Amino acid sequence: MAKIIMVQGTMSNAGKSLIVAGLCRIFKQDGYRVAPFKSQNMALNSFITEEGLEMGRAQVMQAEAAGIRPLVCMNPILLKPTNQIGSQVIVNGEVLGNMSAKDYFQYKKTLIPEITKAFWKLEEQADIIVIEGAGSPAEINLRENDIVNMGLAELVDAPVILVGDIDRGGVFAQLLGTVDLLRPDEKERVKGLVINKFRGDKSILDPGVKMLEERGNIPVVGVVPYMQLSIEDEDSLSTRFDQKQQKLIDIAVIHYPRISNFTDFAVFEQMDAVSVRYVSSVSELKNPDMIILPGSKNTMADLKWMRQKGLEAAILKKSQDTLIFGVCGGYQMLGDAIADPYQVEEGGNIRGMELLPMLTELLPEKTRTQVKGTFGQLPGILNDLSGMELTGYEIHMGHTVFTEQSPHVCMIRTSGSEAGQKEDGVVRENVYGTYVHGIFDHGKTAEKIIEVLAKRKGVSVDTSGMMDYQAFKETQYDKLADGLRASLDMKKIYEMLKESRIAEELPCLQKIKIDPVNRELVQKIQENWDHVAKPLDGLGKFEGFLARIGAIGGSSAIDIKKKAVIAMCADNGIVEEGVSQSGQEVTSIVTEFMGQNQTSVGKMAQFAGADVIPVDIGIAQDTKWDGVRMLKVRKGTRNFAKEPAMTLEECNQAVETGICLVCECREKGYRLIGTGEMGIGNTTTSSAVAAALLGCEVEEITGRGAGLNDAGLQRKCDVIRNALKHYDFNPKDTVRILRTVGGLDIAGLVGVYIGGARYHIPIVMDGVISAVAALVAERLCPGVKEYMIPSHCSKEPAAAKIMKELGVEPVIDARLALGEGTGAVMMFSLLDLALTLYQDSTTFDDIEVEQYERFTS
Repeated sequence: MAKIIMVQGTMSNAGKSLIVAGLCRIFKQDGYRVAPFKSQNMALNSFITEEGLEMGRAQVMQAEAAGIRPLVCMNPILLKPTNQIGSQVIVNGEVLGNMSAKDYFQYKKTLIPEITKAFWKLEEQADIIVIEGAGSPAEINLRENDIVNMGLAELVDAPVILVGDIDRGGVFAQLLGTVDLLRPDEKERVKGLVINKFRGDKSILDPGVKMLEERGNIPVVGVVPYMQLSIEDEDSLSTRFDQKQQKLIDIAVIHYPRISNFTDFAVFEQMDAVSVRYVSSVSELKNPDMIILPGSKNTMADLKWMRQKGLEAAILKKSQDTLIFGVCGGYQMLGDAIADPYQVEEGGNIRGMELLPMLTELLPEKTRTQVKGTFGQLPGILNDLSGMELTGYEIHMGHTVFTEQSPHVCMIRTSGSEAGQKEDGVVRENVYGTYVHGIFDHGKTAEKIIEVLAKRKGVSVDTSGMMDYQAFKETQYDKLADGLRASLDMKKIYEMLKESRIAEELPCLQKIKIDPVNRELVQKIQENWDHVAKPLDGLGKFEGFLARIGAIGGSSAIDIKKKAVIAMCADNGIVEEGVSQSGQEVTSIVTEFMGQNQTSVGKMAQFAGADVIPVDIGIAQDTKWDGVRMLKVRKGTRNFAKEPAMTLEECNQAVETGICLVCECREKGYRLIGTGEMGIGNTTTSSAVAAALLGCEVEEITGRGAGLNDAGLQRKCDVIRNALKHYDFNPKDTVRILRTVGGLDIAGLVGVYIGGARYHIPIVMDGVISAVAALVAERLCPGVKEYMIPSHCSKEPAAAKIMKELGVEPVIDARLALGEGTGAVMMFSLLDLALTLYQDSTTFDDIEVEQYERFTS
């Protein structure tokens, strides 16, 4: 498991993204594998990974700072606003659809499995994960379904650093007010406060810092100075939009309401003589040397906005002698028309700016791919770019065709499943357009454009200090790390790091719904019992068991004629530690004879009129026997004293196997199923799982299994205790406990219990291994225990504690320890005897005697 720390802020733009990036850089410099993570990001700036998946650019920037390639698991949910009250929802890089804010608020908790899967994937390749929150954790109206601030912190058990922005004023109120609005358990998570963007003499701030610590009872772990950095911003609160000063070379970027990927132009900002201004009115436009139409999340709406503001007319006029460059949505606007037949945006058609000879049709499917290529033979102002290499990515929902023969901007090679070479973009006089984001970033492209603009203007610009943009960004990340090292208490921050405790989930359970047992039918069957000519509750627990069995089956005419024991057979790697008298070869020998009904459970089942279904779910040896189902997940589990017994995928497969077997049994007419198992070492795995789930001392619940002596029992306890100490489980993390110290037989039986609840088949619980599986099943799918019928209490000490935890009472207490499902088969016979009385006995009506009346106190 990776160690984690989370950075939350008192508001948007408090500086969380840069603090995360800086910490990533510091941890990288200190020799750790580090990765950023943000469960949900709302931004219009996005990026396409090598796999062709879309993610937020903030996590791309943070990944660059960490020195690793961007992965979509760093940002599993991306929201791209399409209007004031709705967004396009992107999950794990793929478009899920458009949702209103209200609909998404109700929906988003269903995405927690996607968040956890992404986090687990990131854990596999990182020593440290630095998590970023969003907005503020004090947005109390959003706390209920929170998946990005304290909700996420709770999910992964992360310590939190809270960042306040002193540059915007009221930083003490920000920090103390935020902490005050948190729940007590959330306040406990906040391990440090950071004052960000401080300007001036820190000694003047020191008294306030002291009072802040006294009032908040949380240490201030840093006062970070305002740093002049050229690092990509996250969203539309970017301070870049405030830049209005014109410099020697002036670039105007049209700042329409739904601007996206404005980071495409950050490369120009490293030059002192160049201004990049974001303009939203004709008066702000002035007389720039270059006008850029950037990407848009709603191209048609933003084109209408430009018309209404007069910007379209101003740009058309300036296009006679000014360089115009459109990227993605801006490129589409420059054409003759945009059609939206599938209502991707607003539907209908709209006239374009008619500066480029092309037509665009918006399509439901989004193009997402990284590209490499070269500029074409360009006419006009940008002729000097001809033949230069470029890199970037496409991300758009439209297809463009050209209405006349014109030079193309570039020839590109796409990656992914639709790899190939194609022409992109078009040029007409001073107007250029392309779908390629990041087209200015590679090599000397930006430098060459500035030189061309300076030459046209008749001025001299020194570009000798302009370095490759990627190299420039590396210097900025190092500068950020240096600033944070100097201002943060990194010793305290390292002490805050802790291992994540995110609860794992099994994919096979995501859509399973457990229906409650029909209480009305239970009551009806109980009333039928009361009609039988006998004392009330004369058969004790058996009356209740059969009432539930009938209700589970959906009829008061109870049918348990066809019965079977599903016996999960598997080996356990933990036997390497000497926890058992027998070797693993015994498992395969007993399973082979079980298939021939030559073992204890087979003989007893024949007497009880039941079938035995042995299942090789994980025997270490290769097997192929008549009478044994071959459903092997792997050849025995791993030794949990050294490594987790199963992967998540193996554990999921074993549970799913159990569920599917119950489904098969139902289709074959079975109406009652018992649990059984066979596997050397499985009392060790059972004790380990039970100790972790119940939080008990190992000695309290660990028994002698098949007959260990005192020294063997002590060794068994020591092995379990050392493993539990090493893994340091959260008792609520049921799946991680099961897959780490459990067995394939236990996991398969978990599936049997859940399958019983899903397919309405009562499951008779056998001994301690079956009881552990029952506890796991109930923890994973609350309500499953209503479908369980306990048989006996094993002599293994864990059994009684598990029965008490489940709230069930077995009827056989004979210190059985035979295993294989024999206790469940005994229960079959007892249930048959009780059912005979229910079905065939004389009633009070038959003998014309008044029925006993129930009284309640």
